[in-house]
Amino acid sequence: MTKTEERLVDFRVRLEGRTRRDLEELFVAWNEAWDFDADLEMLTRSEAYGERTLRLRLDREMQPDVGTFSMQSNRMEIEMVAVACWPFLTSGVDTITKNFGIGTTNLEFEIDNKTDVPLWMEWGGDPMTSLQLPDALSGRMVPIPAQTNVWKVRTRKTFETLSSADGTNQLPALRGLSFMYEIPKRVMKPVKLPVVVTASAPGQIRAIMRRNHEMPWG
Repeated sequence: MTKTEERLVDFRVRLEGRTRRDLEELFVAWNEAWDFDADLEMLTRSEAYGERTLRLRLDREMQPDVGTFSMQSNRMEIEMVAVACWPFLTSGVDTITKNFGIGTTNLEFEIDNKTDVPLWMEWGGDPMTSLQLPDALSGRMVPIPAQTNVWKVRTRKTFETLSSADGTNQLPALRGLSFMYEIPKRVMKPVKLPVVVTASAPGQIRAIMRRNHEMPWG
């Protein structure tokens, strides 16, 4: 993953085997799972908040705690410092799909954001001749030019805004227009976002909501 807003994560892990040989094999496996250039997906799980994942890679060499380890030990503790190229934990992706017909169709999508991180909307859909997407809750609409392929819009400023299924970057077609706002955190009750699409053939539009969190809880 390309670094976006990197976040350092330091933690201590305990490895324990039934025998010394078990511990050695466990340490080898733990060491081989980590890399400085490739992400590992760490999973957190709680009864109250479910599963959340964070993608990490090594930031510096892992440091076994020699004070807790001897040649006869079947356990060891390791100090870890890792970096998350995307700083938030994720708990999944919610998608709402709606159909549009020939001509101009007015749609409404009910959106919420119960997490402690703002929601950057993503949109995707089938070919159309014109489209207006909401700039979060601002009341401002952003016009999207005609697309002849399946397309995707990302509203986070650090991401490519408009892309096409054929692999081309459609950002120049926006002529400098961009999304300025995000859905605030803790929007507990659904709010309605309008979408206006004009098309020469029926199709679908998807509202994509990636659920991000600061911590494994809350």
